[in-house]
Amino acid sequence: MAEFWNPTQGIWGLYALWAITVHRGYLVSREVGYLTAVVGMLVGAQLTREIAAGLVLALATVAGVLTAGVVLRRVILLVMGAIGVIMTVHGTAARYLPEKVGHRSGSSSPA
Repeated sequence: MAEFWNPTQGIWGLYALWAITVHRGYLVSREVGYLTAVVGMLVGAQLTREIAAGLVLALATVAGVLTAGVVLRRVILLVMGAIGVIMTVHGTAARYLPEKVGHRSGSSSPA
């Protein structure tokens, strides 16, 4: 039976709490706070991709960051969301579609 919980999800949770703290205005520099929170959440989500719930967490994190960027009108969130899309979607596609993503087995390029 596959594990549902990975201890590295705690990293994601810590930075999610950091994002809430930043959003409520407890930190003076919101841009730096949002950047730190999003980087931590993306790293935490990437570390949990080995389990099935981790893939869902990574995709939900990216969607949430992009949504927050649009709603809050913060460019840094949109940029980090776009970076998260590149990291997460490529990793997910490589896991579930290995023959389609950069791994050409048995085929040669035309000369």
